[in-house]
Amino acid sequence: MNFNRHLFLISLLLLLALVGCSTWQPTQPTVGETPELYPTATILTKKSPTASPMPAVTPIEPFAGYSGTLLLIQTGYDEYHYLDPKNQISVPIDLPITDPQFRLGANLSPSGTQLFILQEDRTALIFDLMTNKVSDVYDFNSPTLFTPEIAITAARQYLNEEDFTDAYLLELIHQAYQASKGIIRWYQSDHYHLSVHDTDEISTHLFLDDHQRGERTQLEDQPGLVKDFRTGPGGNQILLKKGFVFLPGEWRDDQYYLLDLNQQSIQPIPLPTGVINPAVTWFDQRSLQIIHQVEFIGGKHLSLIDTATMAETQIIQGEFSDLRRFGEGLLVFQRDSSVHLTTIKILNSLGESKSTKEIQDTCYYQTSLGSDIILNCETDSLLLDQDLNIRPLGDRISIFSPSPDLNSIITTDQNERVGLLDGELNWQGELHLEGTPLEIRWLPDSSGFLYRPRGELLYYDLASAESYLLHKSDIFSDYTNINAIWVDFD
Repeated sequence: MNFNRHLFLISLLLLLALVGCSTWQPTQPTVGETPELYPTATILTKKSPTASPMPAVTPIEPFAGYSGTLLLIQTGYDEYHYLDPKNQISVPIDLPITDPQFRLGANLSPSGTQLFILQEDRTALIFDLMTNKVSDVYDFNSPTLFTPEIAITAARQYLNEEDFTDAYLLELIHQAYQASKGIIRWYQSDHYHLSVHDTDEISTHLFLDDHQRGERTQLEDQPGLVKDFRTGPGGNQILLKKGFVFLPGEWRDDQYYLLDLNQQSIQPIPLPTGVINPAVTWFDQRSLQIIHQVEFIGGKHLSLIDTATMAETQIIQGEFSDLRRFGEGLLVFQRDSSVHLTTIKILNSLGESKSTKEIQDTCYYQTSLGSDIILNCETDSLLLDQDLNIRPLGDRISIFSPSPDLNSIITTDQNERVGLLDGELNWQGELHLEGTPLEIRWLPDSSGFLYRPRGELLYYDLASAESYLLHKSDIFSDYTNINAIWVDFD
């Protein structure tokens, strides 16, 4: 072990006071004053972390005095470590997490310094990654007003008895209610969460939790259970989806609304006539995208709805195999596998065709990099520019991973060859790794990357062209990506 590594390990033993004395402040909220759509805000029960019963946390001294970025990663069923890949140092950390399916990235605060950990009793721990301590405990419990037997009557407006008996519908509504109440997400800054609570016998509603003020404010009063929501690109508008049954493919009871926190308004979103199993998402800051009919592969018809006027403009008429947002417009695929033909179109936001290309092969979208599009076809991969000019890329790609600075790209192909490309997609050479990677994850400074063959996690340093083993665990054989986040201690 060299001197730098000795020095690094010694730093692990320093007291937390070195970290605790910092003047760090959480990110200031970007939203305005708490909306007063429903001015009777209830006070959040904020518990003292020291007085509340919590899972035991064995304190380790996080990298006090360390300046850099570390990887917090799940390494076992209930095991977590901090990793310094460059120095091959691994330090265990005992997090107050009891759910092995807990996803670190999904619960990381907007500032990247706190974890939101919901407990079985609906209290939530705010775990400060800078101090390795629970900094706050919030109570997300609320009175149970919802009555499934009454909600059945409301659901019958959309769902008939031929498809759903009363007993079956009651069971589904029970399940939907539990799923709805489980929706809690960070919003805009470390000061806010959006959560779901009862307010009557047939509904759950979306609330804004202001942790700084200790207030919870109701944002909408529409009937049905909160099924999902998506914050718009500007941050102050929310696309809300409500219903009574959360079965995949069941859409007849779905209702969509647009919440504007600045204007303190709620608008129902009118869907195009004749929709069947529609999909509604954000297109840009001023418009929503609606697929009229989602099918097993692709869909049929697509419209944009102006969020200011609710005016509808149909962009695509007829069937399509796939579509992707591309710049200010859309990339649309139509495949005919019977004759091995793929037609690709680039449309603007008015539905006008800017470019069209036919490829005598069955091709699928793989990814895009700036204005370039990478396709996977039957045996090889193709690169298309913004005018749909084609350039061969070689064997069919399974992983395409650009570095954060976009100067390097790692690819793996169907023959398990690992290649290094530069930012212009020029071949730089083959990399010889310790096994075929299931996943690539770059270091934030682009100096190297983590890769995961079955059962192992390794670090590859680009400068030395060498691999270093970081961890062995059965969890690294899973097809899902590693459960990890980068934590910046600068």
